[in-house]
Parts: sequence; C-alpha cells; structure tokens
Amino acid sequence: MPASIHSVHEKKEGTIMETKIVNKPAFKAIGISYVGKNEQGEIPQMWGTFIPRINEPKRIDPSTSYGLCFSEVAGAAAGEFEYVAAVEVADDQFIPAGMVCREVPAHKYIVFTHHGKLETLGETYHYIYNTGLAQAGVQIHPSRFDMEVYTHEFAPGSDQSRLYIYVAIL
Repeated sequence: MPASIHSVHEKKEGTIMETKIVNKPAFKAIGISYVGKNEQGEIPQMWGTFIPRINEPKRIDPSTSYGLCFSEVAGAAAGEFEYVAAVEVADDQFIPAGMVCREVPAHKYIVFTHHGKLETLGETYHYIYNTGLAQAGVQIHPSRFDMEVYTHEFAPGSDQSRLYIYVAIL
C-alpha cells in the first residue's frame, strides 16, 4: 500500500480536485499490450478484449486493475506509447497466451482522481498535463510513465465513477 506524503487541492472546471503524493513500490503486472497513438480508440477496444480474460492471471487484488502507459518503447515510432490493460500478479506468475508481463518500477507519484464517465477521461488528462502538474509544483519523471488505477469505485457509464491517475514524478 502506498504511503501518502502530502495532499494538495487543484481546481478543475470549477470543482476541487484532490491530489496526493505517494510512493509506490515496484510490482509485476500481466495483461494485453497495445503500441500506438490510440487514434482510432484502440485502447477501449483492447479493454473489451481483456475484460473477459481478466481472471486468467492470478490477481493479487481481484478488485483492482491497471492501465499502464509506457512512453519509452523500443522500436516505436515518434508519438507512440505502450498501454497495457493489466492486473497485478506475484513474481512467479504464468503468462497466458496473448498476454505480456511488465515490471512497473518503484516511483513517487502524484495521484489525480477522475470523477465521472469515461467519455470525459480525456478532459482529465488534458487538465493534468496542461495545468494540474504545474499547479502542484511537481516535476514529471523523465520516463513519463503514468497509470490508471481502477478499483471498486469504478463504474463505467456512471457520473459517480472514480478512477485514479498516477503520474510518476521526481
């Protein structure tokens, strides 16, 4: 469990957005990978493929899944990134066919909460990278790694849904 260092409050479109700084240890994740720019909605389609298979890897926490975003991808074209829809697993885990295993390094993160439907997730990312990080006074990690954390609070299609966006910082 990450240890909270401190909390700050940010304003997004007239609402208060609470953020916190946490240290999260390294962990392994297994899931389905996509490399590209997500120009045709490939990531939501990939989740549609992963969800029916989500229990094939032995999950450490059955109520949590991850969207891992790696900006540094060997052989990728400019602007491409790797996104892995994944679950956290133990070190000695079997990797099911068509899936990949990724090591998520230990990082310090600023955590933003996305409230609402997935249709507005792009607005939250726009806020984070164009306003939120600067307002929080943090410096993004050179790896530019971030991840979405989906917990029991995630309810697709609901205005009450929550998911957490962890951005690696220095």
